[in-house]
Amino acid sequence: MRRFRPVLSMIALMLAALLLLAPLPAAPVVVAGGEEEVVFNDPILEERVRIQIGKLEGPIYPSDLEGFDTLWASWFGITDLTGLEYCVDLTHAYLAG
Repeated sequence: MRRFRPVLSMIALMLAALLLLAPLPAAPVVVAGGEEEVVFNDPILEERVRIQIGKLEGPIYPSDLEGFDTLWASWFGITDLTGLEYCVDLTHAYLAG
C-alpha cells in the first residue's frame, strides 16, 4: 500500500487542480421582460456571434439568436463555447483552429 501512496497523492492533487482551474459557467441574467441575457464566456465567440446576428451593442437575448443557423468562426482561437446552447437554430458551426 505504501508504494501506491505517492501515486494516489499525485492523482488527488491533479484532480483538485483540474476542479480549481475548470472554467465556471456564467450565470444567466434575467431581465424585467423575463428573458435571460445570453452570456458568452469567450469574448471572441461573442464578437463573432454579434457580427453575424447584426447586434454589435447591448445585451444579447435568446430571441436575438432566433434564425441564427450558421456560425463562421474558424481560426479565431475560441476556447469556450458557453452561450452557444442558446443558439437553438444553429445547424452549422465552423470552428476549425
